[in-house]
Amino acid sequence: MGKVKEDCWYCVPSYSLYSVAQGQQEPTLKYKIHMPTCCGGVCVNVCKEGCCNCRIPFYIYTPGKQGDNDEIGKIVKVWSGLGTELFTDADKFELLFPTDADPGNKATLLGMLFLLNTMFFERQNNKSVEM
Repeated sequence: MGKVKEDCWYCVPSYSLYSVAQGQQEPTLKYKIHMPTCCGGVCVNVCKEGCCNCRIPFYIYTPGKQGDNDEIGKIVKVWSGLGTELFTDADKFELLFPTDADPGNKATLLGMLFLLNTMFFERQNNKSVEM
């Protein structure tokens, strides 16, 4: 179906999504995924989705077109309420697929959502498991 590769990043986490077509040996670069940027792509733009709305976006871009309004899809962590955020580890996400995504790309983007959840939003408990 495809694979996701984490690109080298300094301040802005970025990923490349590769698609593998049937009968094709080498994967082709399909999408670039990163948080919205400002200051010439050096910093994360925390106000892109609006100020004080607790939305954390990762935008999906066509390779080579990564400007301010060139996103073709997005993965956004959405605020799920005070009780849920404080007392559970449950997260709520919004995934808008690009219009040109085939079922294999959609499955890979869904896997990308799980990767982002694991890397950025899951709490690590330092408790040992007792048996």
